[in-house]
Amino acid sequence: MVAMKTIFRKGNKQRWVTLDKGFLENPALSLKAKGLLAYLLSLPNDWETHPTEIEEHSSDGIDSTRAAFGELERNEYIRHVVERDEKGKITRGIYYICELPTSL
Repeated sequence: MVAMKTIFRKGNKQRWVTLDKGFLENPALSLKAKGLLAYLLSLPNDWETHPTEIEEHSSDGIDSTRAAFGELERNEYIRHVVERDEKGKITRGIYYICELPTSL
């Protein structure tokens, strides 16, 4: 039997992203979380991630997007750090995105 081509890729590689496919093979992650992580890893390294802004780039609602963020955080692909001022007031939240699970 002759192998049939079933996956078609764009010839121009200028807009490609290179990823370690380990997270794509992780059975603990849903397809939604894998897709979100692939999207986040395609962004520039200095990109400030905000779930409400990410929601604007897909057809998923904020609840679905936040669920995927939570799943990635529980599996250590995302770390959310809250910064506070000297009075304890939250000044900003920073999301660190990792290609491999890690404890930052």
